[in-house]
Amino acid sequence: MGNKASIIATSLTKFGELWEKGINDLISEAGKKALDDAGISPSQIDSLYIANEFASPVSGQSLLSSIAFEELGIDGAVCVNAGDASGSVAVNLANNSLLSGQSEIAMVIGAEKTSDIKSAEMLALASSLIDQKEEANAGATIQSQLALITKKYLNDFGLDADELHFIPSNNHKNALSNEFAQYRFELSEDKIGSSQIFADPIRLLELASYCDGAAALVMCSAKISKKFDGRIRLSSSAVASDSLALSKRRSITSLQSTEKAAELAFKHAGIQNKDIGVMELYDLAPITEVLAIEGLGFAKKGEGINFIKKNIEKINTNGGLKACGNPSGATGVRQAISLIDKLRKNELKYGLSHTLAGTGALSAVNIFSFDQNA
Repeated sequence: MGNKASIIATSLTKFGELWEKGINDLISEAGKKALDDAGISPSQIDSLYIANEFASPVSGQSLLSSIAFEELGIDGAVCVNAGDASGSVAVNLANNSLLSGQSEIAMVIGAEKTSDIKSAEMLALASSLIDQKEEANAGATIQSQLALITKKYLNDFGLDADELHFIPSNNHKNALSNEFAQYRFELSEDKIGSSQIFADPIRLLELASYCDGAAALVMCSAKISKKFDGRIRLSSSAVASDSLALSKRRSITSLQSTEKAAELAFKHAGIQNKDIGVMELYDLAPITEVLAIEGLGFAKKGEGINFIKKNIEKINTNGGLKACGNPSGATGVRQAISLIDKLRKNELKYGLSHTLAGTGALSAVNIFSFDQNA
C-alpha cells in the first residue's frame, strides 16, 4: 500500500442559490455529515482545512476556522484561499499533514456563499485572480480573458466557436443523475449557440456560474486505514503556479501550471495518464476543459476537442462546474467526491481531478486510486 492517505468519508450539500443558508450553516451541514459518515467524533480530527474564496468580501466574515470551532467543535483549523482551486489545494495540504505524520485524521471542508451579491459584483470579485495592473484595471474579467484565449486557440487551429458547444451540452447530460447539481437538465448545442455573447466568442450558456454549496471529506494516514474503509487513496497531489498576466506567459493557449502539476502528480503516483479511468476537469468555460486535456498530456496541442469527443464517458461524469454549479471554495472537494464515487461504483483503478485559479495562474492536480483488496 505504501505511505498513501486514504479517504474514509465524504459529504455534499446541494449546490445552487441557497437563500435560507449562511456560510455557518454550510460548514456545519457538510462537516457533520462527513463526521457521521466516518463514524468519528470531532475530537478525533487532528487537522482541518477550510477552503473558501469569497466569505470575507461577500459576507464580511473571515476566520472560518473559528466558525468551524463553533459549529463542529474542531480546534486548530487552517483557512485556505487559492481561488477556484481552494478545495483542491486544501486536499493537498491535508495530504501533506498526513504523510508528514503531523496528523492521523484530517478533514477538508470547502464552502462558499455567493448568492447574496449581484452577478456583476461577483465577476468583479473574481477578477482579483487576474493581474490588476495589466488586466483588471483595464476592465478585464476572468471570463473576458478566457474569451481572448478561446479566440486565439480557435484561430491557431482553424476551428469554429460552435465546435466547443458540445462540451457544456454533454456536461449537462451528465448531471441529470446528480442529485446535488444546480442545473439538472439537458442543454442542447443549438440553445447554447443561440444564447447571447458574453465575451466574444464565448456565449452566456457556455459559462459555469458561481453559487452556494459545501463539500467535505475525511482522510486518514496509511497507519490507521485498516480501522476504516481505506480502499480509496490519494495517490498523489501537486500544485504549480504561473504568471497572473497573460502577457507574461510562454503561451496563452497552453496551461504551463497544469503541465508542471501533472508531471509531478503522475511521477509521484507512479503511473501514466493512460491509466486514468475517470477525470474531473475545470470547465469554467469550454476552453479550460480543452486546455486541461492538453496540459495533462492526454492530447497534443490543438487536438483536445477531438480527445474529449472520443472520451466523453470519462470526463466530468457528474456534470462539471457547468452543470453542478461552482461554489468555488467547495469545487475542488466536490471534484474529489465525484471521482471517489465513480471509482467505488465502477471499480476503476485511477481518477484525476484538475482545478484552476484565475486563467491558469495556479493549477492543482490530485490523483485518486481504488484498491478493492484493501
